Amino acid sequence: TRFNGLGIYISPRKTNRSIYFLRILMVDKKICPKCNVEKPCSDFYNRANSPKIHSWCKQCSSQKSRETRRSRKILGVCRQCGHARLKGSSVCLYHFVCSIFQKHDSLVLDLINKLKEQNYTCLYSNTLLLPGINASIDHIVPRSKGGSNDISNLVWVDSSVNRMKANLDLEQFFTDYSSMIAEMKYLASIETPEQRSTRLNYVLGLN
Repeated sequence: TRFNGLGIYISPRKTNRSIYFLRILMVDKKICPKCNVEKPCSDFYNRANSPKIHSWCKQCSSQKSRETRRSRKILGVCRQCGHARLKGSSVCLYHFVCSIFQKHDSLVLDLINKLKEQNYTCLYSNTLLLPGINASIDHIVPRSKGGSNDISNLVWVDSSVNRMKANLDLEQFFTDYSSMIAEMKYLASIETPEQRSTRLNYVLGLN
């Protein structure tokens, strides 16, 4: 059994790590290598899932983030990761989906795969879905009626269709808006596959 100077028990397997963390907690100040100014540890961001703190202070880190976003804007790439961004948007497809489901990061890749499985087509009206323009996510069973955020209850639909459906059940929705959905399906059928592909690739930045 080992105890540190503060009378706190330290596991033999984690002795070195625990001592290191305690030393960090006991340090009141730190020098930022960017601005060479000694500042309190409270002026430094904590690293994710770790008691360690970032090398740069909050002010320098924020300034660097602003410069990065500004340069990515000039280059015309996603402001978050630097990848190709969607036309008319400041982010890529991945971060566009992240902005919709902010608290469900584990669903992001599943939602992107589902969008590709649907061939970027609205499940209700066959309208071409353009991320950042008219693509939205609908709960098949509305949240207000007990629907979950499970991937099996989520589909990609046109944003105008999503607004019409609101919290209606599918059966009631198709009954109330049958004529409008039929018209949207007809308009979607007029567009050739080549035209749809050209529009989609332009929005995805693949042209």
